[in-house]
Amino acid sequence: AGVVLGGRDALADVWQARKTFGPVPDPGLAWMIELSLKTLPLRVEACNGNALELAVRLETHPAIERVYYPGLIRHPNHEIARRQMTLGFGPLLSIDVRGGAEAARQVVNAFRLFRFGPSLGGVESLATLPAHTSHVQLGAEGRARAGIAEGCIRLSIGLEESEDLWTDLDQALNRARHP
Repeated sequence: AGVVLGGRDALADVWQARKTFGPVPDPGLAWMIELSLKTLPLRVEACNGNALELAVRLETHPAIERVYYPGLIRHPNHEIARRQMTLGFGPLLSIDVRGGAEAARQVVNAFRLFRFGPSLGGVESLATLPAHTSHVQLGAEGRARAGIAEGCIRLSIGLEESEDLWTDLDQALNRARHP
């Protein structure tokens, strides 16, 4: 009935790790992971810095109703984030665009540098519309109950120059305001 490598209890931790992390990667993938880990702190620092700079600038943009980013002093959980997030506040932020769902769609369609996609956490800046991706299953009423505006855009900020990212955000927001 198969080879027994140890008792069920002895293998429970191994089984759980395999379920969580999957099979062993091939040597090429393992080398790429090891190589990328060497620059991870630098990439995280750059993405965090870009996100904070953009969040601060977006707070005063006339096309923005609200910016959600724990690095902002006005964020309701800023003090908790400041104590817990000692290496930066992360690369993710969300914005509520004035004009609702249609304005948010226009902004995303006007991006030149930001890519539209569901995969967050890469080195390129991405934009998603939660109403059409991560929270589509809630419907408009469910999103409203959860506090997710129809004009919400989630941004994953990458390694591009912050001024280039700002230029792209600003032109897209202005185009949506004045088509």
